[in-house]
Amino acid sequence: VCSSDLPDLQRLLAGHWVDAVALSISPQRQLSSLKSLIAQARVLSPNPKMTIIAGGPMAVDNPQSLAELGVDWIGTDALETVERATSMIDRLTLRN
Repeated sequence: VCSSDLPDLQRLLAGHWVDAVALSISPQRQLSSLKSLIAQARVLSPNPKMTIIAGGPMAVDNPQSLAELGVDWIGTDALETVERATSMIDRLTLRN
């Protein structure tokens, strides 16, 4: 997330029910700001069970660093991650 996009993301999370957020993380330098963003997303979201998924090059190169950010799961394959997230959301929808 670019800093210029952050207010839009904050408004989206605060004003809508979001089941899952997926973040693609490339450079290592993003990690410190992402930990704060993830914590903030959990506070802003009206959905206490919102799932946060991390993927991208860092998921393959350094998955442990992503786990330390407080994400719910790490996706190392884009197609598999989309399928897993879709399945999770479908199960949530069926329960409600």
